[in-house]
Amino acid sequence: MDAVFRKGVFKKEEGGQIKYETTIEIIRYHEDFRPMLKRNRDGTMGPKTDEIITYQENGLLYALRLSGGVSLFDGPNPKLALKKNECWYLLPRETPIPPGIIIAKDLEPFRGLTHYALQPAEDILRKELQRRLALLERYARPL
Repeated sequence: MDAVFRKGVFKKEEGGQIKYETTIEIIRYHEDFRPMLKRNRDGTMGPKTDEIITYQENGLLYALRLSGGVSLFDGPNPKLALKKNECWYLLPRETPIPPGIIIAKDLEPFRGLTHYALQPAEDILRKELQRRLALLERYARPL
Protein backbone atom coordinates (compact mmCIF):
# COMPACT_ATOMS: atom_id res chain seq x y z
CA MET A 1 0.00 0.00 0.00
CA ASP A 2 1.35 3.42 -0.86
CA ALA A 3 0.44 5.32 2.28
CA VAL A 4 -2.13 5.50 4.98
CA PHE A 5 -3.45 8.43 6.96
CA ARG A 6 -4.38 8.85 10.58
CA LYS A 7 -5.99 11.77 12.36
CA GLY A 8 -3.93 13.37 15.13
CA VAL A 9 -3.40 16.62 16.96
CA PHE A 10 -0.95 19.48 17.08
CA LYS A 11 -0.28 22.00 19.84
CA LYS A 12 1.37 25.39 19.73
CA GLU A 13 4.01 25.62 22.42
CA GLU A 14 5.78 28.59 23.94
CA GLY A 15 7.94 30.34 21.38
CA GLY A 16 5.41 29.56 18.64
CA GLN A 17 6.76 26.08 17.84
CA ILE A 18 4.21 23.44 16.90
CA LYS A 19 4.32 20.02 18.54
CA TYR A 20 2.65 17.21 16.60
CA GLU A 21 1.15 14.12 18.25
CA THR A 22 -0.33 11.32 16.18
CA THR A 23 -2.16 9.69 19.11
CA ILE A 24 -1.63 6.43 17.23
CA GLU A 25 -1.23 4.46 20.46
CA ILE A 26 -4.72 5.43 21.66
CA ILE A 27 -7.00 2.46 21.23
CA ARG A 28 -10.65 1.86 22.06
CA TYR A 29 -11.10 -1.25 24.10
CA HIS A 30 -13.77 -2.97 26.12
CA GLU A 31 -12.91 -4.69 29.39
CA ASP A 32 -15.67 -7.25 29.82
CA PHE A 33 -17.44 -10.06 28.02
CA ARG A 34 -20.54 -8.12 26.91
CA PRO A 35 -20.57 -7.43 23.17
CA MET A 36 -20.33 -3.78 22.16
CA LEU A 37 -23.24 -2.75 19.97
CA LYS A 38 -23.70 -0.01 17.39
CA ARG A 39 -26.70 1.20 15.40
CA ASN A 40 -26.46 0.10 11.76
CA ARG A 41 -27.56 2.34 8.89
CA ASP A 42 -30.84 0.44 8.64
CA GLY A 43 -31.61 1.12 12.31
CA THR A 44 -30.87 -2.39 13.59
CA MET A 45 -28.27 -3.06 16.27
CA GLY A 46 -25.14 -5.04 15.42
CA PRO A 47 -21.71 -5.84 16.85
CA LYS A 48 -19.19 -3.01 17.05
CA THR A 49 -16.11 -4.34 15.30
CA ASP A 50 -13.67 -1.45 15.75
CA GLU A 51 -13.12 -2.08 19.45
CA ILE A 52 -10.11 -4.03 20.66
CA ILE A 53 -11.49 -6.96 22.64
CA THR A 54 -9.68 -7.47 25.92
CA TYR A 55 -9.66 -10.10 28.63
CA GLN A 56 -7.99 -10.50 32.00
CA GLU A 57 -5.66 -13.32 32.90
CA ASN A 58 -3.76 -13.48 36.19
CA GLY A 59 -4.72 -9.86 36.85
CA LEU A 60 -3.24 -8.62 33.54
CA LEU A 61 -5.24 -7.05 30.70
CA TYR A 62 -4.65 -8.64 27.28
CA ALA A 63 -5.80 -7.54 23.81
CA LEU A 64 -7.31 -10.36 21.76
CA ARG A 65 -5.55 -11.11 18.49
CA LEU A 66 -7.12 -9.79 15.29
CA SER A 67 -9.73 -7.78 17.20
CA GLY A 68 -10.62 -4.18 16.43
CA GLY A 69 -7.68 -1.98 15.63
CA VAL A 70 -6.40 1.50 14.98
CA SER A 71 -8.10 2.89 11.87
CA LEU A 72 -6.10 3.98 8.86
CA PHE A 73 -7.23 5.11 5.40
CA ASP A 74 -5.55 5.42 2.01
CA GLY A 75 -6.21 9.17 2.03
CA PRO A 76 -7.66 11.92 4.21
CA ASN A 77 -11.32 11.23 4.81
CA PRO A 78 -13.36 14.36 3.98
CA LYS A 79 -16.34 12.92 5.90
CA LEU A 80 -14.37 12.96 9.17
CA ALA A 81 -14.29 16.59 10.20
CA LEU A 82 -11.10 17.83 11.78
CA LYS A 83 -11.56 19.63 15.07
CA LYS A 84 -9.46 22.54 16.21
CA ASN A 85 -5.79 21.51 16.50
CA GLU A 86 -6.28 18.27 14.54
CA CYS A 87 -4.58 17.29 11.31
CA TRP A 88 -4.02 14.23 9.13
CA TYR A 89 -0.82 12.21 9.28
CA LEU A 90 0.84 10.18 6.58
CA LEU A 91 2.57 6.89 7.36
CA PRO A 92 4.91 6.33 4.41
CA ARG A 93 4.90 3.01 2.57
CA GLU A 94 8.35 2.09 3.88
CA THR A 95 7.31 2.46 7.54
CA PRO A 96 8.40 -0.68 9.42
CA ILE A 97 5.48 -2.32 11.19
CA PRO A 98 6.41 -3.44 14.72
CA PRO A 99 6.50 -7.20 15.41
CA GLY A 100 3.16 -8.58 16.49
CA ILE A 101 1.16 -5.91 14.62
CA ILE A 102 -0.55 -6.53 11.29
CA ILE A 103 -2.34 -4.27 8.82
CA ALA A 104 -5.81 -5.65 8.08
CA LYS A 105 -7.60 -4.36 4.97
CA ASP A 106 -11.40 -4.08 4.90
CA LEU A 107 -13.04 -5.68 1.88
CA GLU A 108 -15.65 -2.93 1.48
CA PRO A 109 -14.65 0.67 0.68
CA PHE A 110 -15.44 3.19 3.42
CA ARG A 111 -16.98 6.30 1.85
CA GLY A 112 -14.78 5.97 -1.22
CA LEU A 113 -11.58 5.20 0.70
CA THR A 114 -9.97 1.92 1.61
CA HIS A 115 -10.02 1.31 5.36
CA TYR A 116 -7.21 -0.52 7.13
CA ALA A 117 -6.63 -1.33 10.80
CA LEU A 118 -3.49 -1.93 12.81
CA GLN A 119 -4.37 -5.06 14.80
CA PRO A 120 -2.56 -7.33 17.25
CA ALA A 121 -1.36 -10.44 15.41
CA GLU A 122 -1.46 -12.46 18.62
CA ASP A 123 -2.89 -12.04 22.11
CA ILE A 124 -0.76 -9.35 23.72
CA LEU A 125 -0.71 -7.28 26.88
CA ARG A 126 -2.74 -4.14 26.18
CA LYS A 127 0.07 -1.88 27.40
CA GLU A 128 2.56 -3.69 25.16
CA LEU A 129 0.23 -3.23 22.18
CA GLN A 130 0.09 0.50 22.90
CA ARG A 131 3.89 0.64 23.28
CA ARG A 132 4.38 -1.02 19.89
CA LEU A 133 1.85 1.25 18.19
CA ALA A 134 3.64 4.29 19.65
CA LEU A 135 6.79 3.18 17.76
CA LEU A 136 5.05 4.20 14.52
CA GLU A 137 4.79 7.82 15.61
CA ARG A 138 8.37 8.68 14.57
CA TYR A 139 7.53 7.84 10.95
CA ALA A 140 4.29 9.84 10.76
CA ARG A 141 4.36 13.08 8.75
CA PRO A 142 1.75 15.82 9.35
CA LEU A 143 -0.12 16.99 6.25
